Amino acid sequence: MSNLMVNGLSHLRYFWQDFYPFLIAYFLFLIATFYSFRLLRKMTASTLKNLLFNFFIFLFLLVNLFYALEIYYRYIFDATDNIFQIKTTQRWKDRHVVINAFGFRNDHFFEDKAANEIRIMVLGDSYTWGYGIKNQADRWSDLLGQQLNQDCRNFGKTVKIYNLALPGMSSRDEAKLIKDYLLKYKIDAVVIAYYLDDGGSELTARHIQPCYNRIFAYRYVPVLREALNASYALEYLYVRFYHRFVFPTFGEVCWTLNYEQQYYDPELWVRHLLRLQEIINYTRENQVTLAVFLLPYLKFIGPAYPATSIHQRLVNFFEANKVAVLDLLPIFSNYKPKELMVSQFDYHANELAHRLAFKSLYLKIKDIKPFSCHEK
Repeated sequence: MSNLMVNGLSHLRYFWQDFYPFLIAYFLFLIATFYSFRLLRKMTASTLKNLLFNFFIFLFLLVNLFYALEIYYRYIFDATDNIFQIKTTQRWKDRHVVINAFGFRNDHFFEDKAANEIRIMVLGDSYTWGYGIKNQADRWSDLLGQQLNQDCRNFGKTVKIYNLALPGMSSRDEAKLIKDYLLKYKIDAVVIAYYLDDGGSELTARHIQPCYNRIFAYRYVPVLREALNASYALEYLYVRFYHRFVFPTFGEVCWTLNYEQQYYDPELWVRHLLRLQEIINYTRENQVTLAVFLLPYLKFIGPAYPATSIHQRLVNFFEANKVAVLDLLPIFSNYKPKELMVSQFDYHANELAHRLAFKSLYLKIKDIKPFSCHEK
């Protein structure tokens, strides 16, 4: 049996396992439609007969439209959304993301280390994880690794990037991962991609607002819950409808501005600085170089950008602690938000934004040990 035939059978088997309830339902619908039209033919001509005929035609077209949409969003549509939990985004993840044994989107991590190897730990959230980036090699961390390896090749050294980013990661998570991995995997440098929701790592029950979860309120409505849980198309269209008509400012309020407000809470700000200081102290005590760059809210890039003062406060803090820090806001401000975002429904950084971040970071750190292989 040829590989082509084996692959074809494998795809058919998967399609049946994934879609068989819909296929059975459609088969039963066709039978019901067939007998309904047979009964209609036996009726004498009347207004009721015409109404029923038009109704069944409309129903037939509507069901077929639903099936066309379901097949499209289930098997053809290939894009992410701000809402990570929806099925279309999860299917995108299944198609494009390979996870290692440690749960990270990276190659395997090894404790044994060659004498000529430089190891750089990269930390961050979904931006650094590569949310919306289909090819892992297009992430800023992978681009940085390629460039540093090219620089170090002539000096007989290699650079290995350990990307430990995860969607939703906070500074608290980063502090823990540094302690768990830094010494065990003999890390030489740490780069943190700081996004302006990291201040939320110090939220308490008093601060948390269930804003983001409002869009999932349908899960408490039995019939709607079953329909949206079963269907890719219905769930995706519901999310778009909710965002467009029910909660038009969802992206601004829940995705961005809700984070911004956390930095103006004195209690959270002090606790957050203590958390960042903990990271700085631990890396310094273990003689590991730390670099940080700040990712702005891409959706709001422009003259009225709402968090400029927060960027400056963070830059001042890191500079006061003698940590190499890069603010990407001035660089990204030369572009329109749509040029930097994955899509209008996904505010994460696209391939262009990752390339800009890599180039800017590389210029910032290329002459700092151990990023630089030049013997000085």
